[in-house]
Amino acid sequence: MATVEEWSRVAELGPFFVTSLQAEREDDAADPSWASLTTLVEDPAVLASRIAQTREALAAAAQRRPEEVEWRIAASIAHLGLAARFVAPLMGLAVTTGKVAPVGLAQASWRPILGGPYPLYFTESRHTPDSGEHASAETQLAAPPSTSDIPTISRLFATEILDGPVRQLTEAVLRSGSIASGLLWGNVVSGVGGAAKMIQMARPSLSTQATLFVDELLRHEPLLATAMRRENGQLQRRSCCLMYRLPGAGYCGDCSFSAI
Repeated sequence: MATVEEWSRVAELGPFFVTSLQAEREDDAADPSWASLTTLVEDPAVLASRIAQTREALAAAAQRRPEEVEWRIAASIAHLGLAARFVAPLMGLAVTTGKVAPVGLAQASWRPILGGPYPLYFTESRHTPDSGEHASAETQLAAPPSTSDIPTISRLFATEILDGPVRQLTEAVLRSGSIASGLLWGNVVSGVGGAAKMIQMARPSLSTQATLFVDELLRHEPLLATAMRRENGQLQRRSCCLMYRLPGAGYCGDCSFSAI
């Protein structure tokens, strides 16, 4: 079980790692602006709306009409944003504390806004030391895992997070229209790789753990063979998110085409 202090430390890694505690208050529980992430996989209309909103935003940025943006581009970018935001704080917790939080879509809620990381909270139990505990808040923080522990932690993360809620999100997008599975899992590896880079920038002392965590994930399903390391050590996915097909978009840093 992660402590409030540990989640707060994770949030210090950057905006993609922030999770709200507001929903733990009874007066916020009925706030209609928060929605369960389960709606994205249980109600096709919710996912369709998210993809349509993404399509409109991409069209506006490219100075095109929405119908001029391919549906699969919008679906890919919508999926990338959903998956990357969900994965980042959970990966941050794993790399900074060695803990894999038992969070499924039913324990996650969001405010479905566009532009930047969407507001997110987890209802996974958070332990707050009471006055009867002798240890200080600082001593409640778990130490970062050793490099020898990373393989075990990453395998658990792959099983509990990637093969669980992230697979549910991915399969929902696959059901929503014609789009390649390999492309979507490439989006997930982009999200994982992006989270690792942000961890390294915020906590240079964890660079080795973050890199090893990603490399271990690439050794197992569902991310097996979805990416490789370039000679300079940078991650390169084996598929493309399709963003390059938008006028003026160019290639992402980890794109399979960017080295061509």
